[in-house]
Amino acid sequence: MCTINITLNDALVKKARLNFADDKALQQWAQQVVEAVLEYYSSPKAQPSMGEDEQAIPDVVLNLLGAGLPIADDDLNGRASFYKYLEEKYK
Repeated sequence: MCTINITLNDALVKKARLNFADDKALQQWAQQVVEAVLEYYSSPKAQPSMGEDEQAIPDVVLNLLGAGLPIADDDLNGRASFYKYLEEKYK
C-alpha cells in the first residue's frame, strides 16, 4: 500500500465530520473514494477510444504545433490542411 497526503479545505472537512462517527470512519471513506476515482481513470474504459479513421488530436491543432512555412510539398504534420482551412475561412 502506498501512502500519500492530500490537503483538503478545512470547512469542507468540518461539514463532512458531521456525517461520520469519528475521524477514522471519515478517513476510510475518503480513502475508498480516492481509490475508486484512481481506479476509474486507470481503467481502459476511461481512455478515449479511437477508430481506424479517427485522430487523437484534430488537424487544426496539429497544424498549430508546426505553424510556419511548409517544409516540403508532402507536409507530414498537416500544415497544408491548416492553410486550406484558412483559405476557406477568409474567402
